[in-house]
Amino acid sequence: MLTPTDWSGLDHYLGDFVKLLAQVDRAQVQTMVDLVTEAYVNEKTVFIIGNGGSGANASHLCED
Repeated sequence: MLTPTDWSGLDHYLGDFVKLLAQVDRAQVQTMVDLVTEAYVNEKTVFIIGNGGSGANASHLCED
């Protein structure tokens, strides 16, 4: 069974993650959404490229 100290690493990770999410520029996200939507509506191609872990992220973005 897990003890409370076993969760310290997860708590630290989640705390950092929340801080990073708070720094996301929502205007930039909206710009990306608008551009991808415009490409979709106009039947254009959007290339998502990555290498290694970023390649996996690119794959998820394309498929999800």
